[in-house]
Amino acid sequence: MALLERPRRHPQLRVAFGPEGDLWLELGERQVQASRELLDLVLLLDGERTRAELAATLPVAGASEAAQGMLLDQLLGRLAEAGLLASEHDDEEPYFAGYAHPAVHRTMLQDESRTIAFRQALEEVVSAGDVVCDLGAGSGILSLFAAQAGAKRVHALEASPLADAVVEIVARNGKSDVIQVHRGLGEEVELGEPVDVLVSEWLGHFVSTEGMWASVAKLRERALKPGGAIVPSRVTWYLAPVGPELLEEGPGYWDTPRYGCDLSPLGAEEVARLQSEVRVILAGALLCPGLPLAELDCAKAGPDEAWIDVELTFRCERAGPLSGFCGWFDAQLSPGVLLDTSPSAPLTHWQQHWFPLPPREVAEGDELEVRLVIEPSEADERSPTYRLWVDGQETVYPR
Repeated sequence: MALLERPRRHPQLRVAFGPEGDLWLELGERQVQASRELLDLVLLLDGERTRAELAATLPVAGASEAAQGMLLDQLLGRLAEAGLLASEHDDEEPYFAGYAHPAVHRTMLQDESRTIAFRQALEEVVSAGDVVCDLGAGSGILSLFAAQAGAKRVHALEASPLADAVVEIVARNGKSDVIQVHRGLGEEVELGEPVDVLVSEWLGHFVSTEGMWASVAKLRERALKPGGAIVPSRVTWYLAPVGPELLEEGPGYWDTPRYGCDLSPLGAEEVARLQSEVRVILAGALLCPGLPLAELDCAKAGPDEAWIDVELTFRCERAGPLSGFCGWFDAQLSPGVLLDTSPSAPLTHWQQHWFPLPPREVAEGDELEVRLVIEPSEADERSPTYRLWVDGQETVYPR
């Protein structure tokens, strides 16, 4: 609980400049691009301030205490996922050590749209007597849902140090006779039997950020019975252009004098260092409806098929300026359960993904020729790099 209430940064954490002058937080080979909010938070992570004190410092004008707490959890989650918070498990591989932080799992459990959808999907696909595998069990909640749905046996696979806590959670919920907890990688753990259902909540921001799909695909190939169910069964990426509502959230901010001063040269500096952001984007900000980028058939797709290269043409339904693009996804968890993270759906912890651009005017009816490539970054194969072309002009966004 002390780690949860008084988080602190890892003592070996450092700030580094990227090749384009952008800032990164680094610990060994693990890194995350440093947004202003992350840098501000890291400076305050001294292990003395409580979560409530940290949340109160976040610059969210007019936000409620609950909203500030949610933003704090998301920022701490990003740091924890990258293994950049101090932990009693600092000798672990940072990717998995990050998932030992309860803050990561609290953020996911507080997302009721996500958690209830997975429970409903498991209730639909798990039959009495089934054998289920939960890859990346985390808090153990999906394993418990599978047991409650009638599974004869559940194999809960968790590679992080949290696996020890999952054993206790299973016992406290009276399911030790059903759920077997395995500490290890999905590629390596031997289950000893084929499974009827494979469930994994492997979805990162804009699908690809956690780089976990390859592990799911490999486990599916060696453990799932022919015709068995996989949850999610399908995932679809979407993209849409964003209008003036976000104009001042990106490089367009500098086009207007601030406090009576011309700061416009900073616009060019920001354009040279553009980065994508996880944020809330309302449906009314879109210049036209989103288009599907790609679809991942989770029952068939190979380990590398979560990396995509797609071309689309958008027709604007209202005038600009165009301030960037909005990305999101939906996941068909089971035949009757769709998890939607679009701007028009109830808010989830994934929010939306914003790709800011230098503002440009577009008219109603204008067409935008777009190509988006999502590929593993050179620094970390689990993390994506986004390459976006709009009418032939390329912008690269590190994670």
